[in-house]
Parts: sequence; structure tokens; C-alpha cells
Amino acid sequence: RFGYEDDKPTKVLESILVSGSNNVVLSVSFSEKADTLFREKDYENAARLFELAIEYDNSDYIFYENAAISYYLADNYENAEIYFDRVINQFKPRNGKSEFYKGIMLVELDRNEEACVLLKKAAEFKFSNDGSLQVYNTYCN
Repeated sequence: RFGYEDDKPTKVLESILVSGSNNVVLSVSFSEKADTLFREKDYENAARLFELAIEYDNSDYIFYENAAISYYLADNYENAEIYFDRVINQFKPRNGKSEFYKGIMLVELDRNEEACVLLKKAAEFKFSNDGSLQVYNTYCN
């Protein structure tokens, strides 16, 4: 490791080297369209476009995370869990966002023991500053 792994330009260059510049352009285009659908609350179709972005650039965890959140908000918990797990276990961004949203989803599904493990991790990563800690304390203490 050289200390540049979390640098945005380094991540873009890595995506280009892994996926090719044309594929990165296509993935960004799909992602931008998905963002528009997400803002319009068309979560299921947003998730599908994030999946298309993944097909063209599978090295960017943000596409997986956005697909997971979109599926979660569309009440498609099975697909949401698949993508949250991919982010948490494969990409390991260590920012707590996927842990937080998956934890909230699991609370809604009455899987509190699993949820609290993830919400605690989100709080440890200081996701949303003290917000994740407050959510953890609300549901897990």
C-alpha cells in the first residue's frame, strides 16, 4: 500500500485500468440515470440501472452500495442484502454506510441481533457522526 488507495483520482484510474475507459464511461452514465430515478423515488428501476453500471465497472463499490440502498427502499430485501454483503465483505470500505443501512433494514425485519452487530460497527466507523451511535442506542441498548 502506498497511501493513495482511498484517493478519488486513484480509484478512477484503477477503474479505468480494470474495466477500460469506455466501460467506465458507460457505468457512470448508467449510474447518473440511476441517481435520477432514485431522486424520483423509483427505487426498483434505480437499482436495476446500478446493476448495469456494475456490469461495466465491477470495481466501484459505490454502485453496489447504491443498488443495495435502492433495493432496500423498494422493499426488495433479498437483493438489498446480497449487495450490502458484497460491499461489507468484499470491498470493505470501512465507512459504516452499508453497515448502517443494512442494520436498519434488519431492524425492520425483526432480525435485531444481526442488526445490532452492524449498527455497532457503523457507530464505530462514525457513520453520520453521532447519528449512527444514536440509532444503535435506540435499538440495541
